[in-house]
Amino acid sequence: MLSFCESTAATGRSSWHLRKLTEVGRKLGGGIDTPSLCGRAKMGWDVEVPITEFHLVRNTCKDCLGVYAGSRPA
Repeated sequence: MLSFCESTAATGRSSWHLRKLTEVGRKLGGGIDTPSLCGRAKMGWDVEVPITEFHLVRNTCKDCLGVYAGSRPA
């Protein structure tokens, strides 16, 4: 399962990243326990937004999106 997340360096204009969740689940208050798919968000928090095609296209880090798209079955 995946979640959108933000790094501690995020601003209002920053893209969201994607990360794989552990059995602990989302960390909405901070302390994410896995890095983002692109590796840039190593510390931060999850975003309470469902993963939809809309948000993938409009709000997601292009590097995370590339990893995500490469891991999805065709």
